[in-house]
Amino acid sequence: MSAFVPVAERQDDRLRVTLRPSSGVLSSTSLACVVDLTYLGDVVGVEVLDFGRQLSGGVAPISPKGGEVRWSYDPEMDAFYIHVAEGSGQVQRKATAVAFLDSDGQLTAIELQA
Repeated sequence: MSAFVPVAERQDDRLRVTLRPSSGVLSSTSLACVVDLTYLGDVVGVEVLDFGRQLSGGVAPISPKGGEVRWSYDPEMDAFYIHVAEGSGQVQRKATAVAFLDSDGQLTAIELQA
């Protein structure tokens, strides 16, 4: 049995980041966010301010220690950041993502236009 590995998948103009497996999505909600891009337009990361408020109390799962896809949460700032590729983002743009939560209120994935 292999352990789940978070993944960022780009399909056409959509980016879907799956943080954890889910047997079923209980709810989804819109998230205002900022996308960090390279000068070439590649997504490096996604930042969500007012994360807990926007998810109405939903929470992020524990991030893996290594790997390309990882995330962090700052409870003092209520800021959530997902790192999806190596490099630094030189360009930022506002976006709206869709957050998918399971029955435990855990964030399982986000999807946005990239």
